[in-house]
Amino acid sequence: MFFDGGSGPVPATGIVPEVDPLTGDVSVPAGTPAGRYTINYNICEELNPSNCSADAVVTIVVIEPPVANVDSNSGNTTTQPSTPINILSNDLLGDGITTATVLNTTVDLDPNTAGDQDVLVVPGEGTWNYNTSTGELVFTPETIVDGFTSNYTNDPTPIEYTLTETQTGLSDTATVTVDYDVISPTAEDDSSLANVGG
Repeated sequence: MFFDGGSGPVPATGIVPEVDPLTGDVSVPAGTPAGRYTINYNICEELNPSNCSADAVVTIVVIEPPVANVDSNSGNTTTQPSTPINILSNDLLGDGITTATVLNTTVDLDPNTAGDQDVLVVPGEGTWNYNTSTGELVFTPETIVDGFTSNYTNDPTPIEYTLTETQTGLSDTATVTVDYDVISPTAEDDSSLANVGG
């Protein structure tokens, strides 16, 4: 068999799919960038090397996982739901170009539970809700605990979500952080009138 260099993206690292001319085995080395690669070859008789087949092509498609990037949100009002964060707007598919959307990815707020969870309850803090139609995430502070008023006023513990590309099934994770403004206590003047001296 005879192989030529084929075609495809040529990364700076020079790492591309390889073929063993003795066995015909094609391998994809670790670190090969995502892309579509082709290798041209033909088959010739050993006893008559000039008798060769027409060129044929091997196509190798290398895919990579999507890229989920960290998200943050600040300036939220204490005891109120946070401003919605579109956690997909800075995430990319495995091609490194296409922006993640609700149509080409799924989000899981709790990988420890089977299926994709769009609600995550953190006891003592509040509830995270992911909108599968818009890609927006909102944190709502806990207000009632065991039937009693309990306004959670601290910043919630950052959470990690899993982003999965629908077409490839590959995934990545990223952290979301929400911060609330600190409200200083307010001191009011006091007075005591009509006291009887004695």
